[in-house]
Amino acid sequence: MTSRLRSWPLEQKVFGLLLLFSVPVLLINLGQVPFIEDEGIRGLVALEMKLSGNYIAPTLNGEWYLKKPPLWNWILCLSFAVFGEVNEFSARFPTVVFLYIFVIHTFLVFRRHCSTRVAAFSALAVLTCGRILFWDSMLALIDICFSWIIFCLFVWIFECHKEGKFRKLYLGAYLLAALAFLLKGLPALVFLGLTLVVYQWFKNSWTKLFSWDHLLGVLSLVVVLGGYLLAYAQVNSIESLLGVFFDESAKRTIAQHTFSESIREWMWFPFEMLYHFLPWSLLAFLALDRSALASVKRHSFMVFCLIVFAANIWIYWFSPEVYPRYLIMFTPLYFGLGFQFHENLSPDSKSVVDGIMKLLAVLSIPVMLAPVFYEGSEGIPNLLIKVLLLTILLCTLTWLLITKKRIRVLIFFAVLLTLRWGLDLFVLPLRATTTEGSLVREDALRIGRKFSNASLYIFADDSLRFENSFYITSQRKQILTRTYSQSPGSTLIVNPRKYPELVRKYPVVDSMHVRRIERIAYILQIPEQNQ
Repeated sequence: MTSRLRSWPLEQKVFGLLLLFSVPVLLINLGQVPFIEDEGIRGLVALEMKLSGNYIAPTLNGEWYLKKPPLWNWILCLSFAVFGEVNEFSARFPTVVFLYIFVIHTFLVFRRHCSTRVAAFSALAVLTCGRILFWDSMLALIDICFSWIIFCLFVWIFECHKEGKFRKLYLGAYLLAALAFLLKGLPALVFLGLTLVVYQWFKNSWTKLFSWDHLLGVLSLVVVLGGYLLAYAQVNSIESLLGVFFDESAKRTIAQHTFSESIREWMWFPFEMLYHFLPWSLLAFLALDRSALASVKRHSFMVFCLIVFAANIWIYWFSPEVYPRYLIMFTPLYFGLGFQFHENLSPDSKSVVDGIMKLLAVLSIPVMLAPVFYEGSEGIPNLLIKVLLLTILLCTLTWLLITKKRIRVLIFFAVLLTLRWGLDLFVLPLRATTTEGSLVREDALRIGRKFSNASLYIFADDSLRFENSFYITSQRKQILTRTYSQSPGSTLIVNPRKYPELVRKYPVVDSMHVRRIERIAYILQIPEQNQ
């Protein structure tokens, strides 16, 4: 084993070390920050599955939840079981696991088709781009897992097509699409269809789309999804389920927005995405170097990355309602192209890139010192020691980045991971205790404990957000349902702005903070009939 490690290229060794370094970086204080509402939805749906024992047809506050299939909820339930707790950490841990799977798989794929250097850089860029490192890796959302499955789909199509094994191609592609469908619904089929049609047209193998092998692949998809729908039909109507699936896909398209909204989003989209995936999104500008661009044209896998990116990105470019996390499956393709450009840069262009990395590394040092001068940081234990140690680490990395030309890019990855470490130690504790979300969590947990044995309900619509429901449900260990009646003896959570007549009619026994315009929800006690 030792001799095998010695034979690894330097980039592969440093890649492994950086992955090990990133483990505590991604896990420190992972469960401290309260849920945002989307996390509240994912966590609550999984928790209600666990409480009800219904793992086929998800519910949300006891009502059918039709927007997403159940696979991610199963994953969260498994995490809850492994950790023995239902909280932010156990809900977010699967995201970190799938991120590592995604990163390692990216490395292995690119190493098969490119240099080890490009493979290591591309994989680490997925891990350390701004959107993932400083946001999505800390959330209990579907998108990183879904993006990895879609990336697997892309790679499967390329490698099977290269081998000329079309039956294997179609069977695997449709089964991967079925798996992705069980995570997020119809978008999986869109990725499958566009990638197959465009790439096979480009490779002049489009006639294979009319073969028995292709039909076999379609049948495999039908069997998997048909089995899911058949099981679902035993519990709830599949007509309503499919209707919501189609509506969820359509609402993010131009069909659901005005022309002026669409034009504005079309123009803004490239700049917004460049911002969210900094610093590695700037690799696109390396295509201006002619020698770098020419190297991609000679490389079959890089051509495939470019084709797949172009074939699928337009869906989001021309959709007015898009979040950056929807694009994570494109990051290996985009960064792989960028680092292939980087591999073949002219000396002048490479010196510009090196200069930018040196500048950013130097600027990271005062950023790490900032918590010392921020008044809100004074409650962080051992603040000065933590700042001093991380600043020394950043100074060391910056010196290495400036002096060690061969591993300059790898050192810059370490700089970014160190900045995330600083965010873990100095920013997340503040978010956990001083933000509006902390008030929401504190109040909801208190209400859950206080009314653990009461007949507690959410009254009608718009009275409570889903993160509140998650925390209350986790304490009561029973599903918090919605009611439209005022049953004697019941306890109602009410939006005072929407239902002021109820607040005037019944006693207010408590209140809690809600992240909405009214900022508060009242707890009303409906008297017993005999009072």
